[in-house]
Amino acid sequence: MDCNKHKELKNLGHEIILSFSPDETFTDDKLKEITLDYLDQMGVSNSPFLAYRHQDKSNPHVRILMPFLNFEGQQNLKGLYKKQSVKVCLSLEEKHKLLSHKKGKKNTLDLSLNEINANK
Repeated sequence: MDCNKHKELKNLGHEIILSFSPDETFTDDKLKEITLDYLDQMGVSNSPFLAYRHQDKSNPHVRILMPFLNFEGQQNLKGLYKKQSVKVCLSLEEKHKLLSHKKGKKNTLDLSLNEINANK
């Protein structure tokens, strides 16, 4: 893949954090399943990524690092992907019967999306 032809990209990739209720317990296989479901529903399953279970907080969460370009050199997650991501998270909550992340709220899967800046 020739990354030089994409010099207009000011960011190298995405950092996505899927954060769950502190009352939730997962096996590594279950977190892997949820992560792969997320990537598939976002339409980026044809992209390199690094996903790992992060345990620096009281709640289970997964960090996903992904470059802006997929295996074909096309840009990942174009446009309004944050709105799409919220819809995907709601779908995952229902599919995997996740516990409520915040008391009294239906939105159980918390989401953080960040771009990885190439200039930092």
